[in-house]
Amino acid sequence: IDARPVLGELRAALGPLLDDFEDAVLGGKTLAQIGIAHGIGLGSKPEGAGRALVFKALATIEATWRDIDRRAHIAARQAEAKALARRDALMAARADYLGVAA
Repeated sequence: IDARPVLGELRAALGPLLDDFEDAVLGGKTLAQIGIAHGIGLGSKPEGAGRALVFKALATIEATWRDIDRRAHIAARQAEAKALARRDALMAARADYLGVAA
């Protein structure tokens, strides 16, 4: 459930490469079968075309995953800074309420 937004973003980033990538990774199709599905005949080395498509999809996923990870780290740092600022504000309010110098 937690991964749905991430998976959705990865799938969206793949765009037209999604079906080829899923065929290779989930469907167990060979690179030649993927190339043939794109109209590359047996005499024209369809595995090369399939390899190009699948490796382009892998590169796209890697770049998108790096972006997702970067955003998650930024969000975590912001959340930590916000929590620390809130803690400091609560401590100051408590000190003020108790009449203690902060």
